[in-house]
Amino acid sequence: MTKRKAITLTEIMVSILVISLLSVAVYKILSSVFTQFSKNTSKLSNVRTASKIFERLKIDIRAAVPYSERFASISGGGEFYKISENEDDPEKLTFYTNLDEHGYPSSEKTAKVSYTYEKPQTNNKNTGIVRRTLTPVEFTPGTDGALNIVEKAGATTEKMNELSVTIFDIKKVVPDGAESEEDTIPYLRIWLMVQGDEGPSSAALRAKNAFQLSSVLFPRFFEAAISQEEEFWQYKR
Repeated sequence: MTKRKAITLTEIMVSILVISLLSVAVYKILSSVFTQFSKNTSKLSNVRTASKIFERLKIDIRAAVPYSERFASISGGGEFYKISENEDDPEKLTFYTNLDEHGYPSSEKTAKVSYTYEKPQTNNKNTGIVRRTLTPVEFTPGTDGALNIVEKAGATTEKMNELSVTIFDIKKVVPDGAESEEDTIPYLRIWLMVQGDEGPSSAALRAKNAFQLSSVLFPRFFEAAISQEEEFWQYKR
């Protein structure tokens, strides 16, 4: 009489235990992979947002109209440039630059560039936004060789970020040891931080993935930054 082979209860229990352990191990590995992928994606998005804003700032500042005493009058009684360090003032930076209506460098056209910033607010995704406004202007001759800056129609405003910008700070800095701007060349210090929007991620995780970018630029709209040669050719325009 032939004996039949069968799976014992012990073997079944051992098989279930091994499968359970393997399932848990695979789950932990996949969970770790997806978590790390999510962190990297969030960090990369923050880096891209900060880089986009800063690269646009660099293009605008490099094309800035050099300071000249010829700019005697600005329409609306404005200033040749404005840098606000007041946290409650949304207008952070305004200056004139040689750009066309599409924002590309142009030696034939001039525009006023303004950067505004709305600080982030809790549970409000429409804050923490940097906006860039480009307003066409023209130079009209005044008395005694002066030039008047007159704003034209056709201003456009662009939203610079989709993710929340936590810090957007611009300051004019005169190096230590200088008693005045005439003794040295001031520079523009730019500091911004992108932390992303509130969502399923915890506040601690968003803070860990935050990206900060800080740099200095030497814009030509500072009087002390203009060489005698540049001032001469600016006057001869």
